[in-house]
Amino acid sequence: MRVRSPERRAQILETAVKTFARLGYERASIAEVCADAGIARGTLYQYFADKQALFREVLRAYAGKVATHMQPLAPAQIPSAPDREGLLDFLTERFERIYSVILDEREIYTILFREALAKNADTRDVVAEIHGRLVSLMVAEMEMGRRLGLVRVEESAFAAEFLIGGIFHTALVCIVDAPVPQPPRLLAEKSARFVVGALSAPRP
Repeated sequence: MRVRSPERRAQILETAVKTFARLGYERASIAEVCADAGIARGTLYQYFADKQALFREVLRAYAGKVATHMQPLAPAQIPSAPDREGLLDFLTERFERIYSVILDEREIYTILFREALAKNADTRDVVAEIHGRLVSLMVAEMEMGRRLGLVRVEESAFAAEFLIGGIFHTALVCIVDAPVPQPPRLLAEKSARFVVGALSAPRP
């Protein structure tokens, strides 16, 4: 029995991303992925049952990269309520990391935005799982901000859904689909100003 290697699995995922980005989900095949990776079909099937299973794992792996930049911080890391400029800087840095990840791996996020709901991909449950994870992370941070007096929001879940949708629509329009992507810093500053204006608690 052959021992499966985490490094080989990672290599297959990395190659599959490029294959799916180049051909789209429908046209890409296991044969294409194997050819691009320089491996035999049997090797790939040690790790993934079929194209659908491979694609699902690609989505999970790269959505996780965005999630790492949305982990709630400790209260001590968040600016105090009176420091509006500090809050703006804090949010700008958070948003910039998310937009930068998407720009740096634009072809991958084209898959996430465009191919994840392909007719035959059967990934709606994975997309819902990813979306739910990101919303939960943002809800946790909003709740912390509310307890610290930083934000005024009564329905954290709705606000999180709204903001996640806004962030990813902005990334789609201004980075993924744009002939010339806008700089992540500029997008982050605009996003931060909107969030602070809409959600921040009024100064005493």
